[in-house]
Amino acid sequence: DPDLFIIYSGHNEFLERRTYPQIIALPRSVRGVGAVASRTRTWTAVEKVVDRVRAQRQAEAPRPAMLGAEVKTLLDDVVGPSAFTRDDRLREQVMRHFRFNLARMVDIARSADAEVIMVTPASNLRDSPPFKSEHRPGITADETDRWTALVQEGLTAGRGGDFATAAGRLAEAAAIDPRHADGQYALGQSLLQLNRFEEARRALEAARDEDICPLRALTPMPGIVRDVAAERGVALVDFVRMADERAPHGIPGSETFLDHVHPTIEGYRLIALALLDKMVSSGMVEPRAGWGEDGVRQVVAAVEGRLDNHARATGLLNLSKTLGWAGKLVEAYRLAQQALELDPGSVQVQYQAGLTADLLGRLDEAMAHYQRAIEIMPTADVAHGNLAVGLEKKGRLPEAVEHYRLAYQYSSAEELEHNRDNLANALLLYGYRVYGQLQFEEAVALLEEADRVRPNDPEVLNRLGTALMAAGRPQAAIERLEAAVRIRPNDAGALNRLALALALAGRPDEAAAAYRQALALNPRVVDAPDNLFTVLGRMGRTDLAAQIQAKL
Repeated sequence: DPDLFIIYSGHNEFLERRTYPQIIALPRSVRGVGAVASRTRTWTAVEKVVDRVRAQRQAEAPRPAMLGAEVKTLLDDVVGPSAFTRDDRLREQVMRHFRFNLARMVDIARSADAEVIMVTPASNLRDSPPFKSEHRPGITADETDRWTALVQEGLTAGRGGDFATAAGRLAEAAAIDPRHADGQYALGQSLLQLNRFEEARRALEAARDEDICPLRALTPMPGIVRDVAAERGVALVDFVRMADERAPHGIPGSETFLDHVHPTIEGYRLIALALLDKMVSSGMVEPRAGWGEDGVRQVVAAVEGRLDNHARATGLLNLSKTLGWAGKLVEAYRLAQQALELDPGSVQVQYQAGLTADLLGRLDEAMAHYQRAIEIMPTADVAHGNLAVGLEKKGRLPEAVEHYRLAYQYSSAEELEHNRDNLANALLLYGYRVYGQLQFEEAVALLEEADRVRPNDPEVLNRLGTALMAAGRPQAAIERLEAAVRIRPNDAGALNRLALALALAGRPDEAAAAYRQALALNPRVVDAPDNLFTVLGRMGRTDLAAQIQAKL
């Protein structure tokens, strides 16, 4: 059985899709008793009291609300913070549920005769911009325009080193919309440059609290932890106070945190030592003889000795992915570069370094990382795929096609369809390009490969039919174009090309019938560059053109 529960909670509370049962609003004397009382004979009586209160609350409620059977985070369902919108009612519900859960965790721990230490959740105020911002409800179009102009003026002044003007403009903007998280963060940064630290902290706290994607514990939440610890008589480690005390001017940043909430190794060491001190002072443990600074150094050495470069790089890699998900591309790139320094032989690290560089528009750098990832693991399909995209952007289509082929060959199940479509599209483009260079047999080979990769694609079938005609193989062209027409019977362009193939194969009656259908569907087919009669005229086959015209 556990002897001690350490509760560090408060970040990411808004990630879960929740609605809240009315039990959260139960009287504090009743809340959370289940974990303790269910182990005793008194549970039956207590349960009846709880059920009566529940029934009363549910009768008053407009509709019941429950946690889902399987709590799913928004990160599982969406691509980034776009899933989050401002919801002040939800915010208050989360706060109440947070308090309820903390109390219940304490009760569960004590039901197992375990000790409890609670830790206040600290976060990066100074060096972590908000994840998403929205204007306040009810802001007018004129106010929005004025706010935008003020922020742009403030940012421009700040880039030029005029922080007084920057702070003035950004303060005016904040007066128009105090709930825009990015606006508050920009104001806080300008105030820091002016050494107006108390005002800066207030603005940076507002930026955190108004973040529409609130992955950091909001300002009231450490206070809730302190309250529950005091109410339940639980030992407390105040990491918020510790982070403030060691931060320049009392505003925590990168000296303690790797990103928005995750501490550095030194930050974790501080928490561990504070927990140990609290365990000793609360009488939970008794230090052995000789324990002191030397003992601490030995433990630090032992713990850090287990953290090899690969483990550290993996942690940085995961943080980089999280920040990339959130759209914080510069921070994601910075962490990927740190991971790269620690573990350059990791295919995952090389790929993430490439991806973050790619997203920042550093294509050459990205391609070098993708290439290195492939050297480490030749079957890395995503690296092949992204390298192919880069090569295509640079106009190196033949090389791109080779890497698209390898991406498709080595595809994982989840990437198979994506890699197939990329390869088919590249083959289609490459085939069209060499067709334009009059290399008809090579065009046929590329388009036949595209047809094998993505069969029954009308666009592929149309271009393949055209290339086969140019290569002098009208019968094979007829087969492909008939397939295209079966898939899209109202495609006038495909019917026109089929008419041409039939004419070249010596089947004028069928050619006339196909062309008649094309004209009925779209009379403007006569103006198409590959119109049946236009092409026959360029080929000098006026006799064949006249023969078909006579049958229309």
